Amino acid sequence: LVAIGVLIVFRYETRRIFQSKSLIDILWRVSTKPVQTPIEIIAASAFHMAQCKVGALIVFRGRQPIDGLVQSGIPWQGLVSRQMIESIFWHDSPVHDGAAVIEGARITEVGGILPLSDRKDLPSRFGTRHRAALGLTDMSDALVLIVSEERGAVEIAKEGDIHDIGDPRLLEDQL
Repeated sequence: LVAIGVLIVFRYETRRIFQSKSLIDILWRVSTKPVQTPIEIIAASAFHMAQCKVGALIVFRGRQPIDGLVQSGIPWQGLVSRQMIESIFWHDSPVHDGAAVIEGARITEVGGILPLSDRKDLPSRFGTRHRAALGLTDMSDALVLIVSEERGAVEIAKEGDIHDIGDPRLLEDQL
C-alpha cells in the first residue's frame, strides 16, 4: 500500500521519468548513447585539429620505457576526451608546443620535450614536431601522432619513418 501511495503522490514526477526514458533504461540502466573508445576519440580529435590548423604531438609508449627520453613534462592524469586533447594543444595553452603522452585511456604527461632527430636525410618541410617525433621513434618503440599546423596533415611516426594518414579510420587502425 505504501508503494501505491508513493506512486499516487509522485504521479507527475513518475510520468516525466517514463516519458524521458524507456522502461529498459529505468530498470537495467542500459545506455542507448554510443560509446567512443579512446582510440576513436584521439582520431576524431587529430582530424579536427588538422582541419583547424592546430598542431599536436601525441606519444604512445610501446614496450620500452620512455621516461628518460621525454623531458620536462608535467604529470597529468586526465581521461582521454576530445575536449581535453584539443585544449592541451590549443594555441593559448602553455603546454601546446610540447608532447602529450597517452597510456591507455589516460593522458599521463603534457608539455613533454622529445629528443630531436639529427638525421640529414629529412625533407625541408619537416619542422620541429616531425624531428621530435622521429627522434623519439629512432630511440624507442614508441608511436608518435603528429598533427601539422602548417599543412593540416595527420601523420604517424613509427620506427624512424613518418606515414601520412588520410582518414580517421586508418588512424584508428594504426593506433
